[in-house]
Amino acid sequence: MSERGFAMQTGQELDSLLRLSIVLQGEIAKKFEAIKRKYGFESSADLFRLLVSEKYDDIFASSTSIHSQLQTTLARP
Repeated sequence: MSERGFAMQTGQELDSLLRLSIVLQGEIAKKFEAIKRKYGFESSADLFRLLVSEKYDDIFASSTSIHSQLQTTLARP
């Protein structure tokens, strides 16, 4: 399986799989550790998942809202 591959789980659809390995140092490492302590995470991977999920929601919730507003505006006679 490649770094970015697919894994089949029994009885489920194909799930995308992305493996990451990153090195944080200096100020960004301090910020990451501060956030990790604030949320009470022991696992860096769990914190990373949370941060990605929250950012995803921020990006796509606002774009969906803007898209809906635009459609509503354009649909007016």
